[in-house]
Amino acid sequence: MLVNNIHNIDRAWSRKKSNKSVVCYERKLIKTYFMEYRANTLLNATYAKVVDVLKNISAYPEWMYNCTEAMELEAKDDFSKVIYYAQGSSLGHWNGDIILSARKMSDISDEKMVITINSIDNHAYKHPNLKVRAKRFRMTGFKGCWRLTAVSEKSTQVSFTVHADPGMVNQENLINNLMQNICFSSLQGLLRMTGRSSKL
Repeated sequence: MLVNNIHNIDRAWSRKKSNKSVVCYERKLIKTYFMEYRANTLLNATYAKVVDVLKNISAYPEWMYNCTEAMELEAKDDFSKVIYYAQGSSLGHWNGDIILSARKMSDISDEKMVITINSIDNHAYKHPNLKVRAKRFRMTGFKGCWRLTAVSEKSTQVSFTVHADPGMVNQENLINNLMQNICFSSLQGLLRMTGRSSKL
């Protein structure tokens, strides 16, 4: 895919972990210590069903990894949104939130879609509950994307890619572990929301 030369180009994807339904990859990016992660799965679910799950922002805590709160702040259409998203840590003492811009990059009628997600690092929104706000730090430098492709009338290929570089010195392992879990475990949650999966 890409030449493995860290000096001038991003490294190729390497397989990180997998189960019967989800495969997760990672790669090193140039000019950052924070890794990029991608997970793939094939769902036994219609394209329309997967789309409906992704559109339902307020239900993200039901399946996204350690998501504690999600809501729309602005919406131009079903996939052009500004989203407030709060994330807990598997360690139990770390919480963050992020303002995300989501944009659809291809036509839903083709049963193939790319949704890009990028943090809005200068967004003014703050959680209205002061006690909640005090326990969350604002994550910056996040980017990602969803890729959906209808394989048949009853199956959909899904890929989820994430990367965050919040500039937190000496916190690379914490952030990389979080991004890997968001990527891999969120697709496992999506499996539960849409029904049983097909083997890759």
